[in-house]
Amino acid sequence: MTDVVDAVRDAHGREVAVTLPAAPWPLPDVVGDPDLLFVALFNVVANAAKYSEPSDVIEIRGDEKHGAVVLDVADTGRGIPADEIDAVFDELTRGRNARDRGGSGLGLALVRTIVDRHGGEVTISSREGDGTRVRLALPAAG
Repeated sequence: MTDVVDAVRDAHGREVAVTLPAAPWPLPDVVGDPDLLFVALFNVVANAAKYSEPSDVIEIRGDEKHGAVVLDVADTGRGIPADEIDAVFDELTRGRNARDRGGSGLGLALVRTIVDRHGGEVTISSREGDGTRVRLALPAAG
């Protein structure tokens, strides 16, 4: 987690608040390829930084639910138009309010592929003008 936060700070100059439980126990590990999982989480957090302003908040919150580690990456950025939410994980898709920032439309498609291959699930909720939350749920280690 700290590697992702450090990488986003280096790439985008943004701070990210991280809230992970410590009591009654910390989050369990996730089984999988650490490099691919880094890419998935980095892409989500980097998008939060890219599509928000320096004064906007970016948070990562963690929890354990039903045998999965759940990470919510939330921001108070520009959000995604409601009619485009269903397409954000499609390859080469860029929202109409995202075209002023660089990108290829591959980031979230890659996130979905990585999470799927790890037996997890990724979902997104957003309100244009208010922000976005991307939820990654990955199976917890034994």
